[in-house]
Amino acid sequence: MTVSVVDIEDAGTPAPEPYDFRRPAAIPRDRMRRLEQAFDVFAHRWEANLGHRVHAETAVDLASLAIVDYREIVERLSDEDTLVLCTVPGVDARGLFRMPAPALLVWLARMLGGQPSAVPERATLTAIEQSLVRRLLEGAFDDLRYAFAGFLPVDLSVLSFPPSPRLASAARPDDAMLVATFAVDVEGIRSSFTLALPAVAATAGAEEHAAPVPGDPAELLRAQLTTVPVDLALRLRPAPVSPATVLGLAVGDVLPLPHPQHRPLDLAVEGQVVARAAIGTQSGNLACVVVDLEESE
Repeated sequence: MTVSVVDIEDAGTPAPEPYDFRRPAAIPRDRMRRLEQAFDVFAHRWEANLGHRVHAETAVDLASLAIVDYREIVERLSDEDTLVLCTVPGVDARGLFRMPAPALLVWLARMLGGQPSAVPERATLTAIEQSLVRRLLEGAFDDLRYAFAGFLPVDLSVLSFPPSPRLASAARPDDAMLVATFAVDVEGIRSSFTLALPAVAATAGAEEHAAPVPGDPAELLRAQLTTVPVDLALRLRPAPVSPATVLGLAVGDVLPLPHPQHRPLDLAVEGQVVARAAIGTQSGNLACVVVDLEESE
């Protein structure tokens, strides 16, 4: 019996994927899927954030996620691109945001209440526009930290705005970069922006953010019990009385208490005396000063 390739594909087995030996896989496949999920979360959060800032209906979707050399990123840049270099914690290479200048200027115009039709055609940003882009990216970085919380320590910050994108030195030409490309639609105007991070940053912290190994049950229980809230009370020594005395209480009755005036009050936790304290004040409120600790069996 022979089985053809068509039969295998019809059975639901995925087709083989070509392997590029010039670019070995730097990130395991399961980790790449986890990265895609995190970038999807970022895209949905950034969609709402960007729409609020530009006062327009906005859609953001993850278009692709790949590992490429930094040389290839530079080769794909155009003169209309605006590049923003970002610091990446734990690595020497820089991250970068690439955005087409025409679309970016439309966003900035909407942020200031202007009309897209009046946007000038240029690739460089003024100092005021750079400040607005910085604020725009700060919101994106917050969404990125949220999307990668518990997975990767992605904590980016704006470093500089290179005047010439092709001459920007974010990494060495042969450094592997994790490139996430997003499709953006603002009021029907479609564009894209790219976030590139050093590939080594996508694997850093994997052990630190892995699920914790369970410890000794007794130690875990003891550590948990130390955080449980309890009631702390400052009280006089109790006076034993009969039920008849309690039922016969009336306004003005005086009950003698077996607590000498010179004796500190009892400090009790859930009815168990743990210390003795004297009455005092602090910042206009009643307080107590611990004067003696009582050992409990």
